[in-house]
Amino acid sequence: MSKKDFRFFMVGVVVFIGLSAFITYHFIKSDSLKESIVLNGEKLSFSSSLISNGDCLLAPVAEIAKVLGAVIEDTSKDSIRVTKNDITIDLTVKKRVAKVNGKDEIMSKPAKKENKTIMAPVTFLAQKLGAKANWNSEKKTVDISVKGSEAVAFLGDSLTENFKLRDYFNCVVVNYGKNGDNTFGAISRMRDVINLKPRKIFIMLGTNDVCGGIDREFTIANYRHIISLLKMSSPETEIIIQSVLPIGSKACLKFKNVTNQNINDLNIELQKLANEYDLKYVDVGAKYKDKNGNLDAAFSADGIHVFRGTYNRWADVIRGYLN
Repeated sequence: MSKKDFRFFMVGVVVFIGLSAFITYHFIKSDSLKESIVLNGEKLSFSSSLISNGDCLLAPVAEIAKVLGAVIEDTSKDSIRVTKNDITIDLTVKKRVAKVNGKDEIMSKPAKKENKTIMAPVTFLAQKLGAKANWNSEKKTVDISVKGSEAVAFLGDSLTENFKLRDYFNCVVVNYGKNGDNTFGAISRMRDVINLKPRKIFIMLGTNDVCGGIDREFTIANYRHIISLLKMSSPETEIIIQSVLPIGSKACLKFKNVTNQNINDLNIELQKLANEYDLKYVDVGAKYKDKNGNLDAAFSADGIHVFRGTYNRWADVIRGYLN
């Protein structure tokens, strides 16, 4: 290759790298600025794309209503009625005027119909349903916060994080599940829970403690710390402890020193702890066991996580405790 050809080659390489960097930056930046809705720190997902209109964000009315514990009482081709306690909101497609308890109120943008879904300004809906909602222009998000007296919180690891709570419960739920978390990690996240001050909290922690070789005494001590923090900082919150799910044969092979006897021993201690603090204890794990006491292979691929389609078993066990 001649010096001239080499120079042309190097210029081409530099241009290619520059364009690649620009395109990568552009897409990363665009993705980071994608509009979203966040409820008490949890990013929400919707069946329809959100519609951005300046500093206003439109979202599916029915889904926002469900998130905030409201129900759809009536709907037609171009109108929809949302109710929650003593609040009634009537919206009509292409109209900025909404009726709130029969009185006309002006929205920032008219309701819109997109692929048979009625959309409306999120901030307006949230505020009328008793939540706080603000448009964050820097993050391109609507930040919604609900009163703790309405919210039910769930604290746990990936099993909780994967629980699509709003598919099962018609109330305000906040999911504080985090993949890979153990009781030490949960303690570090208690500030968010305490700031929310939920009316109830369901706790399921311990799988990663057992699989990570954390001594059961430390796990129980961490549970005590979590309970104490809640009782001190949010005394009105009802605490419900859920049993840790059993593990399956694949998990037993992966974690050589872990058995379901370890899980059972932890659950016995958790039940004693619940009795000591006069808390409710719910045996969720029993719904997932096979005849040998392992996590049924029909419910799990890896012996730890359960299939999305089996969360109804968990929901059925705890549904009566949400009221």
